[in-house]
Amino acid sequence: MKEVRQTWIPQPKIPLIEWLPENIKLPSEDSDNAGYYRVDFVPYFWGVMHALDSQVSWMVVMQKAAQIGWTVLLAADICKVAVTDPARVLMLFPKDSKGQNFMDEKFVKIVEGSPNVARVIDVSTSRKLGNRSTRKVFPGGEVRTVGSNSVSNVKSTTAKRGYVEEPDDTNKDVGDQGDSIRHLRERLKRMRNKKLIIGGTPAVADLSQVEHYTKLGTMRVLPVTCHDCGESHVQDWENVSWLEKEGGTPHPVFGLNQPETAVYSCPKCGSAWDDYRRQANIQQTCKSARENGDEFAGWVKTQCGEDFEPDEIEPIETFMELSELYVCIPGTSLAEVVRDFLEAEHEAKSGDESARIVF
Repeated sequence: MKEVRQTWIPQPKIPLIEWLPENIKLPSEDSDNAGYYRVDFVPYFWGVMHALDSQVSWMVVMQKAAQIGWTVLLAADICKVAVTDPARVLMLFPKDSKGQNFMDEKFVKIVEGSPNVARVIDVSTSRKLGNRSTRKVFPGGEVRTVGSNSVSNVKSTTAKRGYVEEPDDTNKDVGDQGDSIRHLRERLKRMRNKKLIIGGTPAVADLSQVEHYTKLGTMRVLPVTCHDCGESHVQDWENVSWLEKEGGTPHPVFGLNQPETAVYSCPKCGSAWDDYRRQANIQQTCKSARENGDEFAGWVKTQCGEDFEPDEIEPIETFMELSELYVCIPGTSLAEVVRDFLEAEHEAKSGDESARIVF
């Protein structure tokens, strides 16, 4: 009886930034940095974590680069929902296969490797429990992935929490019945304490879904403070430079460029940041902001925030300009970003603009 009574006691409201390191373990095959979630590897997400926890904002949007740890954060956030505040969760992907890949490659592996979560979420495919490859049931709720290419998928159920992965690739006209993201919004409409989380990489300017939703809210940016001059600025590709060889045989793709010499320079004082210093400046910026009482850990709103009155509709928290220049995950480097740029430029000269668009 004592154990049963414990399950009836409401779970304490622990912030996501504190909950993750104690409860989420990344599988060894998922990352070179396997082990319990390290929030110090992703300081640029601290403010986003606060928004995900917030009972004030009903929508959170992240306009971001690829490969910065966003999908793992979403999987971990769903785990916290299941353990501490059970509810029905609906995830919208461009296609069904993308949702199944998320389940197989991210969510299931994280749950299986995290003991505190595995006790709550059954990730088997037991039909007796109601589970499927794209649906996992837990006490008080479930998480289900759906593809944007089917009306029945998008309109199939209501949910308290919705996630949209790569919105620019989702279907904008599902069976002549309208935009799939708006259909998902309808699924959340009448729920109390609802939350819609949208995250993705923008494709074409002015036609981008993630850009559109970003503009609905606070449009926060993350200025980084220079260790030398103390001035802050939003990281920009224009501040990246590298050396070229004075002679020799050009590389077939990189030419005479030397990506391994890449540095980031402060636009205010010219101070050169290597990878260690770049990451240290980002971490210190976010850490100092939190220590000074800023729950958004350095993310500064550029619009809308001052226009909201306490009794008005809840604000929409949106985050933008999070490029690969902010990545602090060990093993990532500025040299890799430069190589991606040079490769994209090389392909563009041959008439293929796809890599340049991705970059």
